[in-house]
Amino acid sequence: CYYAVFILAVTRCQAMFTTIDKFAEDINLYRVDFIEINAQGHKLNVVRGAPKSIRTFKPRLALSVYHLRDNLVVLPSFYQS
Repeated sequence: CYYAVFILAVTRCQAMFTTIDKFAEDINLYRVDFIEINAQGHKLNVVRGAPKSIRTFKPRLALSVYHLRDNLVVLPSFYQS
């Protein structure tokens, strides 16, 4: 199965979100192979919501790092820790 949507509900000006770890737990994922994050400058926040999934499944990550100047340094160092 391919799951790509983590926005749970959108109504007018409100949105409900979940973390990758919570989503994986809620639907009992037994593996995560690939995570692509397109969060317009908020990638670190998304990655912070996936430490268990990243450690457990060791997925390939696709992140663009041009939105914030320090992304090229901060994201790899967070991933390595």
